[in-house]
Amino acid sequence: MVDVLNEFILSSTITSRKSSESNLAIDHLEDVKNRIDLHKTISICDRGYVSKKLMLKIMQLKSYFVIRLKKDTFIDQRYKLTQDDENN
Repeated sequence: MVDVLNEFILSSTITSRKSSESNLAIDHLEDVKNRIDLHKTISICDRGYVSKKLMLKIMQLKSYFVIRLKKDTFIDQRYKLTQDDENN
């Protein structure tokens, strides 16, 4: 986990290539939650980090996130959101 504004490594782990990136991200959040104010933090993640578990963890920590999605990720849920918007 990196603070891109201050160019500082907050948490890191050396592990197998087979490790889940989203699980590692959760571990990093747990590692830093008592050292930085996550309420003022936005986690920015690439496509490899798409995980409901990670999103839930960030929300439980009362933090924020932006995660890049493939165009077909959560397609059913995104369609429903669009339909709900059009109906309101």
